[in-house]
Amino acid sequence: MKRVLKIFSAVLVAGVLLCSCASVSSSAGLQSSAHPKKIRYNEKRFNSALAKGDFTSCAGMLLGQNVSGNDVIRQNLDIAMLEHYAKAYGASNEICNKTDGLMHDAVTKSITKTVASATLNENASEYTGTVYEYLYINVFNALNYYNQGNMEDALVEIRKINNKQREYITKYGEAALQQVQADTKDITDADYAARFFGINVPALKAKSPPAATEADVFRDSAAARYLSMVFMMMNGDGGNARVDRDVLAKLNPGFDADSELAIPDGKGRLDVVAFSNLIGRRYEQAFYFPGDVVSGVLAAGSHIVGRGPESLIMLPPLTDGVEIPAFRIKFVYPNYRESAVPRKVSSVRIVMDGGAVQNLQLLENFNDAVAMDVRVRASKDFGRSVIRSLVKKMSAVAAGEGALA
Repeated sequence: MKRVLKIFSAVLVAGVLLCSCASVSSSAGLQSSAHPKKIRYNEKRFNSALAKGDFTSCAGMLLGQNVSGNDVIRQNLDIAMLEHYAKAYGASNEICNKTDGLMHDAVTKSITKTVASATLNENASEYTGTVYEYLYINVFNALNYYNQGNMEDALVEIRKINNKQREYITKYGEAALQQVQADTKDITDADYAARFFGINVPALKAKSPPAATEADVFRDSAAARYLSMVFMMMNGDGGNARVDRDVLAKLNPGFDADSELAIPDGKGRLDVVAFSNLIGRRYEQAFYFPGDVVSGVLAAGSHIVGRGPESLIMLPPLTDGVEIPAFRIKFVYPNYRESAVPRKVSSVRIVMDGGAVQNLQLLENFNDAVAMDVRVRASKDFGRSVIRSLVKKMSAVAAGEGALA
């Protein structure tokens, strides 16, 4: 089962209001430890409910689905977010805690070297979560606890984020920029296949997306740092709050982090956060030989049928007379389009009873984290795709088989 995280908000905005000192309940919202009732899933009804903000029904539909073990983490992340937005904070807590453990176990069991290696392993059938999801799940879980008036456990989630910075993010950054060495035999077989099919290898390599750079590596989350700063201040830990402020100022120079710690005497602070819009869409960028790649020297008797992207290569009959149907070879890598999901909210503002208006500042655009993750994977996934596609197609031809990619 494949599904992009549909319900992950794309943008987090925040602001601070100074007001007369007064106590504000952190548990003023609706609370529920029970999960929504299971509902039969229907994609059209799901999208309609999501557009209307009926998060309870959306969560119920996902809870009613049967998913394979490999997709449990992906499904749970969706459910946890929906339950959070539905203000079923206790239920969201349960899913978040379970999924946090599943992500950790999946990573540590599947890879012996580093945590990041699992997140970069294209061939792993189990969805282990992405590096940014490792942090965001604790951000939302901290908000879940806060909205139930449980600051102690909210702070535990904040500490988990700081621990993950050391355990996951550093190793991820190291692995993300490492070049993956393919098996020598696979490389040899792929080179032979490229020559056999008459592929212009330099032209094929030119199709590769650029290799990841330091700027593409997800290192930290402005949302996580902001929440940590606010909760540390609430807990009287000004020292760590200032550390978070300094990091936040580097992550998002446009956000006024200094005002968070500058509270005039006799005033209180009301922090307001809002999530808006949905993240964009990952998609598979595909191109084909011979249609999209300039051919080299074709094997004797081979020729190209048709023109453009739909063109095919026709090989001569094999020595035993078996004819291979015309075919093409597909190469892919992941890509991302933020604009695939239109933005419905351009800004968020607060209107006070007295008529004063304050716009919230952009804190973090979660689309950026997804786009970075895709850029880190793209070049490596392309290299794997080239080797896999060539070796697989060569094996099919050698067996006297043929099929369109």
